[in-house]
Amino acid sequence: MGEFTDLFVSSLKSSESEIIEKLEESDLELEELESLVRDSFHAEGFEESEQNSVVAVDAGRNEVEFRNGLRMLVSRAQAHSTEEEDGRSLSLDLLRASRGSYRDFRSATWQLQEVEAALDAAKEMEDGVVMIDGSLLTRLRVMPSELEVSDGKSRNMRLINRFQDLLDLTNERNLELVGVSKDSETQVFGRKLIENYIEERTDTDFRQLRYQETDIESFVRDNDLAGDEDMLRLYSSAFTDNAVLGRLTEQPGLTRPLRVGMINREFRKRTERLKDLGPERYASRNLKGAAEETSNGFVTDALDSLLEFPSIRTVHWRPEAGAQPIRLDIPDHSRNLVENEGVEFVDRFPKDILRVLQAGYAGESMHNVWISSADGSANLSNSEMENVFLPLVSKVLETDLQQYMKRRDRRA
Repeated sequence: MGEFTDLFVSSLKSSESEIIEKLEESDLELEELESLVRDSFHAEGFEESEQNSVVAVDAGRNEVEFRNGLRMLVSRAQAHSTEEEDGRSLSLDLLRASRGSYRDFRSATWQLQEVEAALDAAKEMEDGVVMIDGSLLTRLRVMPSELEVSDGKSRNMRLINRFQDLLDLTNERNLELVGVSKDSETQVFGRKLIENYIEERTDTDFRQLRYQETDIESFVRDNDLAGDEDMLRLYSSAFTDNAVLGRLTEQPGLTRPLRVGMINREFRKRTERLKDLGPERYASRNLKGAAEETSNGFVTDALDSLLEFPSIRTVHWRPEAGAQPIRLDIPDHSRNLVENEGVEFVDRFPKDILRVLQAGYAGESMHNVWISSADGSANLSNSEMENVFLPLVSKVLETDLQQYMKRRDRRA
């Protein structure tokens, strides 16, 4: 490994000024956006909550592919609880699937394990916060489709039904459900600011632009928007909300809350078809394999639940000056997800959640002590897979697993 450090250092030195320039560069003028961001960012610090009843959930997984194309996926989740016993869940799946279908199955599976572990830990909890590492929006936006895999076609339906159980539990026990994303790559906040800014100045739907340079120039000229070209370029750029907030704000605080609905085109397309056909007809046409694995009633219950899933209320929260913002999502039951086609600003985000999160914040390297604890238990390393789980397969099945493995995956 050390034999290459001289070449690495040489490459760094030869490109030193260029690398620094790229790290600091922005070819977009943000003066106009700066005023919009600051008008929608509330600088405020929050005292730490002294009574913290918390369940924090994270998941891990590892996998092996055998010579005959069979995949073995081990997924597990840990729910750390400050009050009751910790929750845990694990699934073992053996299946065949294309690369894309397997990716979708794997994602649905570890999300399902997170929900199972949360339900296990929070079943006796009252008046607390259930934290899931990551976005709630992606977890509620489950595609109403069966997965193209040999086993587990109904995994999306199982995820929907169990997430509905979690929503019911949090409502019954007065719990707050929150998704915590430390490295969010969303653009909804910055784009909504730009949408409002441009829509105040023109009746034309600028979101239909292809954002080629000639299109932007024509749109600016036709709508008397001289000076706003950079706004339109930023709208179509790869700048994330975190990047914009990092550039334009420094103080602790949070953005003005947004209610987010169906911002994914494929999800909107499928749920519109579901609403048009109704759950029973939709299932009979699109989910036969899922129904064979479970039942017609199981599938239609999932589709009914999906149509009732809430929208998401989201903010970006900075716990201390100069820190990278953390995105927080909570369910917004005032409007169903499938009835909310866009993004809109709303008035409030519960401060009691922010005070609990402030208590769990331990700096940039540990954005949440409870989630970090769950992550440490849930993470399934290659070493643990090789030294614990694969030998257990051989032992329990009384077979030499090595004979089935691909050459590159054979373990000593």
